[in-house]
Amino acid sequence: MSKKQRTLQIAGLILESEYDFNIPIPESIMQIYNAFIKNNQKLYLVGGAVRDAKLKKTPKDFDLATDAVPTRVQEILNSENIYNFPKGESFGVISAVIDKKEYEIATFRGEDYAGGDGRRPTSVFFSDMKTDALRRDLTINALFYDIGAHKIIDFVGGVEDIENNRVRAVGNPMDRISDDRLRAVRLLRFSHRLNSTIDQEHLDAIIRFNQLPGVSSERIREEFIKAIESAVYPEEFLKQYTELGLMPRTFQHLTVNKKFIPGLRNIQLIIANLLGHNKIDSIVKCLKLAKMTADEIRAIIFLLKVRDRFLNFDRLVFSPEVDGKWLESLTEERDLVLRNGLLTENDLLQWAQITGINTLVMKAFVKFTPIYNASSFPHLPEGKELGDEIRKNNARHFLENL
Repeated sequence: MSKKQRTLQIAGLILESEYDFNIPIPESIMQIYNAFIKNNQKLYLVGGAVRDAKLKKTPKDFDLATDAVPTRVQEILNSENIYNFPKGESFGVISAVIDKKEYEIATFRGEDYAGGDGRRPTSVFFSDMKTDALRRDLTINALFYDIGAHKIIDFVGGVEDIENNRVRAVGNPMDRISDDRLRAVRLLRFSHRLNSTIDQEHLDAIIRFNQLPGVSSERIREEFIKAIESAVYPEEFLKQYTELGLMPRTFQHLTVNKKFIPGLRNIQLIIANLLGHNKIDSIVKCLKLAKMTADEIRAIIFLLKVRDRFLNFDRLVFSPEVDGKWLESLTEERDLVLRNGLLTENDLLQWAQITGINTLVMKAFVKFTPIYNASSFPHLPEGKELGDEIRKNNARHFLENL
C-alpha cells in the first residue's frame, strides 16, 4: 500500500482490506461467538490476539469486540447461562467467564480526548468497527478477526506494517500520543518487541511528551517492565528509553547509569544497576514514587547492600568480632529474597559479574550457612554476650570457607 493510499484509508476515503487467515479459536470463545450469532449480533477477535497470530506467535489473551451495546451483551450471555459482569461500564466493556477464564467483550466505540488529562478520554460513544479501529493506539493493535469468515479486517494498514516489521501510530503520531501520553512508552515497547525502527515523526512525538504528563506511575512501571521482558534486546530498549528522555519521569530525581548490560532481563538487577550510583535512602524514596512493589524494592536494596559489602572484600580486613553483625543481617536478607523467589542464586552470581565482586567471595556468601546458635554455647545465658559469640563464630566459619 502506498503512502497516499494509506492516507486515504486513514481518512476514511477507501474501504477496509480483508485478508484470509486462520486463527485457532478456543472452544470457550466459540461458545460466546455462537451465542452472539444465534442472537443476530456480531462478535470479532480484536487487538493483541490478532496481532500475535499474524506474527506467528500463540496469542495469550483474547479480547472481543461487538456491535451489541453492553445491555444487549449481557442479555445474550445471560440467555446462554454464561456468567458475566460489567468490567468497565463507562467504556462499554462486559467480562464473560467460562471455565474460570475471563474474556472482555467491548462494544465498538469512539473516544473524544478534547480537554482531557492526557490519559483518559473525556467522553465515549458507541459506534461501528471502523471508528473503533481508528481510536486505537498502533496499527498493529487495530486489527479485527472475523471468526466465522476466517478473515482479518484491517482499516489502518496494520497487516502491511506487521509484514514490513513496522510500528506506527494510527493516524498522526503527535495527535495519538497527545490523547494518551502512555502511548509514547507503548510505541517504544512494541518497536523493541518486534526489533523494528521508529521513524523521525514518531520519535519527535515521543520526545514532545517524554515527561508523560497525566500518566500514573503505576502504568509507567507496568509498561516499562513489559518492555524489558519482551524486547529482543533489552539493553537497546533501555538505551533508547534514556536517549528519548523517558527515564527522568520513570525514576525521578536520580542519576542513571548508562552502562546497560546485554541480555539482562531481571528487573531487580536492571534497576539496581541503573540506580546504584545514588544514595540508598534516595533510591528507596524514588522506587516508592515509581510504585515498585515492596518485594521489588527489598530485592533491589539487598543487591546494593551486597555490592557495598563485598565489592572490595578481598582488600579489606574482615573482623569477625566487628563484621559478624552485618554478615548475620545480610544473610537473613539473602534467605528472605531467595525463599520468596525474588532472586535466585544465579541472579546473585550474575550480580557479582555486573558489579565486579570477586566470584569466589560471592559463591561463598551464596552458599554460606551459619552453623552456630544458642545451643552451641550452653554455658552462656541469653543476652548480648551470647548473641555476640554466635555472630563472631559464624563469621569465622564464613572466612574459613572462602
